[in-house]
Amino acid sequence: MIVPVFNARQHLRQCLDSIIDQTWTDFELIVIDDGSTDGSCTITADLAGQDDRIQLLHQANRGYGATMNRGIDSARGRYVAIVEADDWIESTMFAELLAAAGIGQQTMTGNDQSVSQTEPILEADQPSPAPDIIKAEFYLEWPDSGRQQRYHFFSSTDLGPHRRGHGWAGGVGQTLRPRDHRGGVLLRRKPSIWSAIYRCQFLDDQQIRFNETPGAAFQDTSFNFETLALAESLIPVGWPLVHYRQDNPTSSINNPSSSNAIFTEYARIDRFLADHPALEALKHLVTPMLYDTCVWNFDRLPAEYRRSFLDQASQILRQRLSADRSIWSDFSTMPAKLTGLRMLMIDPATWAAWREIDHPELNTAIALQGKPSSPALPSSLGHRLKAGLRRVWPPSSAAFRARFDQLSRQIEVQGRLLDQLLLSQGDSQR
Repeated sequence: MIVPVFNARQHLRQCLDSIIDQTWTDFELIVIDDGSTDGSCTITADLAGQDDRIQLLHQANRGYGATMNRGIDSARGRYVAIVEADDWIESTMFAELLAAAGIGQQTMTGNDQSVSQTEPILEADQPSPAPDIIKAEFYLEWPDSGRQQRYHFFSSTDLGPHRRGHGWAGGVGQTLRPRDHRGGVLLRRKPSIWSAIYRCQFLDDQQIRFNETPGAAFQDTSFNFETLALAESLIPVGWPLVHYRQDNPTSSINNPSSSNAIFTEYARIDRFLADHPALEALKHLVTPMLYDTCVWNFDRLPAEYRRSFLDQASQILRQRLSADRSIWSDFSTMPAKLTGLRMLMIDPATWAAWREIDHPELNTAIALQGKPSSPALPSSLGHRLKAGLRRVWPPSSAAFRARFDQLSRQIEVQGRLLDQLLLSQGDSQR
């Protein structure tokens, strides 16, 4: 188990305790302190003095990717897991994940290519090749407010009709190959590398490691894509075993200065696919994934960072679509997302305002646009859009302000999000 640490003192003890208290006891815990200055390493050092399963490594600050790679290279077990320093896990997490593959406490030595079953927690099939990945679901946590939300990574279709287990949990699904499963749908879902365990030999054989870019900035994106693209076998576990903290102000996802690093990760994914021509069928996933990531990133950013981020996003999306016009077809089954993509490419300011209004009303406007019977949208929608235009993307000149006001009036009167010219400009870029 690998825990990368950088100035995580506030939550680190809860994280480490949840690992130490695992019902699966045969593990090594590798904690890499990446140049912390808040005394985080003292917490780990104290625990390491009491538990010889804990190994504390120190290094000058090198960033999340380099830290994770050192942990993987240092691991001696058959499977490796990642636990973020501000999260915590269920005490049965690793026992349940391994039991889903028919792996018992006494079967983790010997030939890595097969596993046998001793004292399984769940009913399992006969001994079979060790899966490359075993993955669970997770909770989104806001401990300060007491809020908890389950994130359903797997659908009932993913788990399959013959899943094992009963009740609300969802059961253990049938082994699947992620790149082939339902058109690669798992690759498009939220990267959550810390809710899975990975077979070390698989990572080594495929030469999968993290992108060693500065800081903690989306390095899980390319790692998640590469593991799911190359894995021959994944066992889905349809219940949550990880508590993913959302209200830590020092978390990397709340660091706006690293927002543009996402584009470096997608450039790495492009290079990865170019180096693996057998995975050509996955290329159609990448630009929709990039667009979704831009949406998520924009929503979390403070207002002062949004403009520069959207400018770069718009430029990169235009470059991608200019270089490969077939990408337009990747959005053929996503009309609302296609409209958003066009809007972001042509007018990031309007796109920013779009994020401020209710999506059901927005989708109605898109569906009705251009039809003679199109009703006007509620005036409150126009007011919200006008407010959004000014609040999210403050006009930098009188000309911009006049243009935005004109667009707001047009939407308010005609019930349209984009005028016909804007749509025709999007069509002309195909």
